[in-house]
Order: sequence, then structure tokens, then C-alpha cells
Amino acid sequence: MSTAIITGGGKRVGQSISLFLATLGYNIIITYKDSLSEAEKTKIEVEKSGRKCHLIKCDLSDISDVRTLIEYSYSIENDVSLLINNASVFNKNDLKDTTDNQLLENYYVNFFSPYILTRDFANVIQKGTIINIIDSKAEKNGFKYSAYTLSKKSLFDLTYQSAVELGPDIRVNGIAPGFVLAPENDDADYFARLSENNPLHKSCSLDDINNSIKYILTNTFVTGQIMYLDGGKHLVTGE
Repeated sequence: MSTAIITGGGKRVGQSISLFLATLGYNIIITYKDSLSEAEKTKIEVEKSGRKCHLIKCDLSDISDVRTLIEYSYSIENDVSLLINNASVFNKNDLKDTTDNQLLENYYVNFFSPYILTRDFANVIQKGTIINIIDSKAEKNGFKYSAYTLSKKSLFDLTYQSAVELGPDIRVNGIAPGFVLAPENDDADYFARLSENNPLHKSCSLDDINNSIKYILTNTFVTGQIMYLDGGKHLVTGE
């Protein structure tokens, strides 16, 4: 038996990952900020599979919250072996329109918190696997998502750097999906059209992400890799 921590694991992509890992036999620790009701529903579903599920309220934009997460998780389940840095914030603003607060929030949630959690995982857990959920947009330099894209670029580099430093005891890899789920309160039809704008003419599915996680977990010779799940979009010139 082993335990996985999934940041933002109560809804959307994080929920899918939490439920999938439970089917693989993991007990689950989910962090949430405002989505308690979604996290509670996910907890019920995890427990239906016979696995334990713990919910931890954690504001990933608050460093004092982040600093306690790994030690607290380890005190709950001392067999933690997997960290999935999934939670993120997303602002559709170019550089000229990005506010100071948006810039800071993107970096706190999308980069600073994974950095601190990776550091603490290495110091407290000392052995296991870390998977960072990034974004294939970070391969490009478009400015419609300036702070978001830059923070995810930093997460790319953290994945590479930590894989080198933390081996052989800890493997660190990343998954970079393209379009998966339409942003909340966004135009689903517009999203569907964008999802076809890649060589495979389709969007990434939740199953695609889960299958990639399973591959990383079962192939123990893989570290420092970013798996693009964007239908080849990152190979196409332009945004």
C-alpha cells in the first residue's frame, strides 16, 4: 500500500487523477482551497474503491500553508511515495494587461508551491516519484497567457533540474497536456474548435493523462522527461 498527494485533486483533472490512482491501489491525499464540496464528492468516490482519502485545506498561494503540507501529509500516512503537482491558476492576460497580483498568484501556485513541495518531499519523504502537470503552451512564447505561461516554463525547468539532483531516490517527470477541459465559464464550442488545431485533430482526454501517469509509475527508468499530450501541437510553428 502507498499514498499519493494530489494538489487540487478534488475537481476537474485532479479529480480524475485521484480516482485513477485509487484504482491502482493508492490511498489519496487531496489538497483543496475553495472547492470543498467537489473534494468531498471525490473523497466519497475514492473510498468506494476501498482506499482511504484525506482532504487538506491548503492555499497554494500562501507559502505558510505550503511549507506544512508534506510534513502534515506524512504524519497522516507515513507511506507517502507519490506527489502530483496538479493545481494551477490560469489568467488569460497578455503582458501589458497582467496585474501585479495576477503575476504573483500565477508564480505562487504554478511554480513556487511545486518548488517548495518538491524540496520538502526530498527532505521528508526522501524516496518516491514526483509528477508535475505542466502545459504544452509553455513550449511557445505567445503572450495571451503571459504570467501563466512564464510560470509553467519555470515548472518545466524545475522538472529537469530536480530530476538531476534528486536521483536515484526520487524520479521527477512532467506531463504537458494540450487542451483537456474547457476553462470554467468559457465557451465550450470555441474550445472544441481549438482542440482540433493539432496534427491529430482532437483534444487530450482525461484517460490520456491517467495512462501517462501509469506509464511513468511503472517504467522506473524514466526521469527528467516531459510527456507532451497535445496531439503534436508543440511541433507546429506559431502559437
